[in-house]
Amino acid sequence: MTAPLSQDLRQRIVRSVTEGSSIRQAAERFEVSPSAAIKLMQRVRRTGDTRPGKIGGLWRAEQNQATRWSAPLHPDTPITDD
Repeated sequence: MTAPLSQDLRQRIVRSVTEGSSIRQAAERFEVSPSAAIKLMQRVRRTGDTRPGKIGGLWRAEQNQATRWSAPLHPDTPITDD
């Protein structure tokens, strides 16, 4: 897995695109992959922030917690709409 783009580079890509370059032109100019620049701009448009998102974490634990409480405690326990 590669490291996130530096904050300075992210800001330069966003500035270049907002000043009229296409995302692919900005990617080529700053020597990053087009997909990295596209995802960056999607994130900026969605959140307004250039900082990278969280990498990793306890998604399995969170997923298991969600499914853990959705099953009845015993197979013969009726499911009610309380």
